[in-house]
Amino acid sequence: MATRIPALELPFELTSEIFILCLPLRRRVRPHRNRAPLNLAGTCSQWRAVAIATPQLWTSISLDFAGIPYYGLASLFGDAEVESVEDHSVALMDLWFTRAAGHRLSISLTCSGKQQLPEEFLATMGAYLAQWGRIELTMPTADLLALDKLTGSGPFPLLESLSMQATDIVEGLVSTFDANLVRYSPNLKALRLMDERLLDHITTFPPTLTALRICDSSTGVVTGETLSALIASLPHLLHLDIPYSALIWTNNFRVEATLKTLVVGGDSILYFLTVPTLQHLGVWLYHDVPVISFLSASKCHLTILSLGFSQYVLNKVVENVLFALPYLDTLHVWLPERGSTTTVRCCQVLHRADLVPQLRTLIITGRAPKPAYAEWVTLLQARRDTLVHAGLHMCALHKHERFAPPPPAHIEAQLAELAGGGMQVRITTPTYARPWHAEEEDPVGDFDVEAYNWHTMRPHSFSPF
Repeated sequence: MATRIPALELPFELTSEIFILCLPLRRRVRPHRNRAPLNLAGTCSQWRAVAIATPQLWTSISLDFAGIPYYGLASLFGDAEVESVEDHSVALMDLWFTRAAGHRLSISLTCSGKQQLPEEFLATMGAYLAQWGRIELTMPTADLLALDKLTGSGPFPLLESLSMQATDIVEGLVSTFDANLVRYSPNLKALRLMDERLLDHITTFPPTLTALRICDSSTGVVTGETLSALIASLPHLLHLDIPYSALIWTNNFRVEATLKTLVVGGDSILYFLTVPTLQHLGVWLYHDVPVISFLSASKCHLTILSLGFSQYVLNKVVENVLFALPYLDTLHVWLPERGSTTTVRCCQVLHRADLVPQLRTLIITGRAPKPAYAEWVTLLQARRDTLVHAGLHMCALHKHERFAPPPPAHIEAQLAELAGGGMQVRITTPTYARPWHAEEEDPVGDFDVEAYNWHTMRPHSFSPF
């Protein structure tokens, strides 16, 4: 019979390792008194001592200033260390990183709308520049410029992942942007620039990059020569997310690349690319011919597909693309319309047993204020023999879209039955989540929080940030 050891009698090292396992697997820590590491540090004096002496618990943080300032954060710690400090967000970050004790830091800052970072916040961040490792910045232009000036000439030897996005449009200020974090990071592996104004100030991408995502416009046009030069300049590139929906080409040949992930804004650009090593394709679908032509030319073994399409794309077009991918393992569908009609059509198409028969992960992301719960459950029941992970995520771009009704009782009962059979089922809307901690424990991917605080799902194969 196994001997039970009281928790407080476990060795320090073992308790520390258990604490580390309580952190989120794929995202940064959001400070909350009921989540690790703060709940561990607040349990008792012994656990508090272990938590404070475990720097790995304090190397990751995500702060969101999108709604209201971070006031009252002293209560999260429950001690006198920050009680007397008025600007609790600055004190929180300073104390958090002090406890990290020189380890590499992962930081996400989101400051949307008209909100600005608290005074002295950037200066406090700057005290830890040498420890920056994975940085995600979504903030007003003025704050980005202030941070750019603060970073000076570096160097930033530990910085491997950087994402930057301005949340406002301020003409005339970006001319002083020097992109110091990009220029002076010799080991930068992943770069995401979600603002074309910032992109204009980077003349050369670091050759060390393995993942690159450049801006979020789906209307851009690129020349074939530019695309070819970009791929040639990045010999280690594995993941490329380019928003361009059209390509101007002067020569009748394809550019060959050795990528694992390719995400493009439109399908016509695929006419000019060959990627034999591709595993994950993301494309905004208009026609089936470019995608099928690309798959035929590349002869790649595609296992993950991220597919966006509007209500104007025929079911037959979607079916033809899926027929060309019999070994597909993961499918993520993005549906932009506010109505639920496209979601219903998508569920009906995927209900066919002869389409992607080996599908194990299915994620549908849309904007419908009235999610198609019944069609969703019917689809999951039809694919219950093979489907392991299933997610339905309805996001809201505007305040008037924030409401979405929860599923009725009989739908929840059917979802519970599917979960009892081993399927991991997740639903999130602006007002509902199943399971309730779905955003905290994400088995199949990362929530990608964009500038205006709405969520999209991305398969974890392309989550370098």
